[in-house]
Amino acid sequence: MTRNTGKKHNKAMAIILAGALIISAVAPMTVSAAQLPQENIISSAATVAPNIKNTSATVGDGETMSVSYMGRSAAKFSNYTVKSSNPSVLKAWRYGSIVKYTGLKPGTATITVTEKNTGAKDSIYVTVKNPVNPKLTKSSVTMTIGDTQQISYMGVSADLFRFYKVTSSNSKVVSTSRYGSVVRLTAKSAGTATVTVTACDGVKTSMRVTVNKQIVKPSIAIDSTEIAVGETAQISYMGKSAAAFSDYIITSSNSKVVQAVRYGSVVRYTGAGTGTATITVKEKNSGATDSFKVSARRAVAPSFGDTQLVVKPGSDPVYVSYMPKSADEFSYYTIKSSNSRIATASRYGSTVKITPKAEGDVTITVTSISGDTATINVKVTNKTWHEAVYKDVYHPAETEQVWVVDQEASTTEVPVYEYRGRAICNVCGADCTDDLDEHQKTHVLNRDGSGYHVESVWCYYDKGEWLVKNNDAGNMERVLADDGKYHSIGYLGAKEANNKAQEMVNDLFATGDYEFQTRYIIQCDTCNDVLMDVIAEYDIDTFNEAKKIWEEHKAEHEAKGERSDGDCFTTQILSKIETTPEQGHYETVVVKEAWTEKVLVREAGWY
Repeated sequence: MTRNTGKKHNKAMAIILAGALIISAVAPMTVSAAQLPQENIISSAATVAPNIKNTSATVGDGETMSVSYMGRSAAKFSNYTVKSSNPSVLKAWRYGSIVKYTGLKPGTATITVTEKNTGAKDSIYVTVKNPVNPKLTKSSVTMTIGDTQQISYMGVSADLFRFYKVTSSNSKVVSTSRYGSVVRLTAKSAGTATVTVTACDGVKTSMRVTVNKQIVKPSIAIDSTEIAVGETAQISYMGKSAAAFSDYIITSSNSKVVQAVRYGSVVRYTGAGTGTATITVKEKNSGATDSFKVSARRAVAPSFGDTQLVVKPGSDPVYVSYMPKSADEFSYYTIKSSNSRIATASRYGSTVKITPKAEGDVTITVTSISGDTATINVKVTNKTWHEAVYKDVYHPAETEQVWVVDQEASTTEVPVYEYRGRAICNVCGADCTDDLDEHQKTHVLNRDGSGYHVESVWCYYDKGEWLVKNNDAGNMERVLADDGKYHSIGYLGAKEANNKAQEMVNDLFATGDYEFQTRYIIQCDTCNDVLMDVIAEYDIDTFNEAKKIWEEHKAEHEAKGERSDGDCFTTQILSKIETTPEQGHYETVVVKEAWTEKVLVREAGWY
């Protein structure tokens, strides 16, 4: 953006201002509208005629519906207006690419969509219908959890069913849905709820729904039992489908000894620690209970005498004791081999039976139901053990070249050519903008007459010279001959010259190295102040701001009783796009410091 604060001759500036104000009328332009911004014009999206798929529709009193009138991104939505022919019957408005409309009272209306720029129209005829008042055939219903019922709320073909909605005041007790002319009810849980049918015009009808449940007292077949710590067992407290299982509460008198949970129709209990606890089942609604006692003890912890065993592949099985004989129930223990292809392991009473298969290492683990474990490592081999051998390997530091930016790339827009008004002498056809008074005076002294007109031409931005000159033809110049009078030595018409200049401008713009901008100028001829002189993309807000600045400045002169001359206007600027590439250098940085690695030469193992 460039600001010019220099002073200029008042009459010359007035000529420039006048020329700039008629740019749109006289400028011969060959660049398309999509490429070349015009003075005081903001481009808009292409117009699309509205197209409503339906020709008629029915809507309920109080119901809101919508219909598409164009593709979502086909054009600018603000270019379209929506109007109802009877707004007291039907309200209609534009909502993006659709028309929304609401019935207000019974009657008919036509909705018309109009494209502002072309006047293209389309419409839909809408009937607003007063829905039949809903009426449930029952005022109250009693149900049991899991039951379903259908209650009629209107005649089968009395009205459009979408005019009605069904709600439940407590969907956790009873859920509802509209199914044509009936209401579907599904009992969910015990309690009460109000089911309401509402028409789109607000008319309602309701009924009360009560949901009951069956109460079954818990019954446990045993009084006491024994369990190991970590063991889980279960026992039934009721029939599988007698009632809702969530109505029963399972508690343990000591959860650190026995933990208990409800699992459908059974109690699952797990030994958590040694001791005794009472498990109680309670029905929440009636308070009925039943219970049994559970004694928990810890299984004997397994233990191997040795932690390492070496055997040969293919040899006979080896039996290793993991607990005293008859110390506990053997089913409380599990035996696992980490690799059964090397050696298999199985429980054999109070011992582990280990059968070697192939060379390798394997771990045999015994785990009690109480969570205690014991392990023994088994080496199956015919080889001798050797310790690992290492050596030190030095690694030098690792570096890489890194690009360092000294100056970021930048793009600037430098004004080169400007479309401005120039004063053309009516006598000799010369461009006398920069020397208007002296030029006219010379013609008067030679008795040639005087006068000039304004033509808009492409000029060099900072010089004011024409972009195209014809020096051989004299460029509209006249010279003083021997007879003391001025004679034309050649004339290139302003229109022809400007056509050539326009062709050059078009060629430059087509390269992509130039772009059109707008110059906003406010010049006061009273005080010779330049209030604004900026170059930017054309924007109506900027232009309005410039006009506002001028009006305020003009008012200041008028408040002082002074006459205010001048104006605000815009001209076109063709600016060259100059790009400065990124500047920088490469630096060497250390990616990884030097280090010494301990490298394995020979692994430890059996060789």
